[in-house]
Amino acid sequence: MKKMIIAIDELINQINQFKEGFLYTKSDRLESQEKVLITYDNDDYTLPLEEIDGFKYRVGIFQIEEVIQNLKIQTKNPDTENCIKAINFYIENDAFI
Repeated sequence: MKKMIIAIDELINQINQFKEGFLYTKSDRLESQEKVLITYDNDDYTLPLEEIDGFKYRVGIFQIEEVIQNLKIQTKNPDTENCIKAINFYIENDAFI
């Protein structure tokens, strides 16, 4: 398992580079430029840890990608802020907008 701390904005812009893994945050609600922890290069049987280095597990990377894809169907060229709002909605409600 590899770990990386990255701004949520950068992760959204580079989401296609991470095919699997998990998102961890320190806050309950994502904000622009917030630093998040991602794990990647996990094997097929890796389950997310509840917490790593003070960051709490939120969702899988594939779920973020699905949220963004769903948003692109609804909104032509959504900006990063809209993506963050959609991800927050998904985390809070376990549902797409």
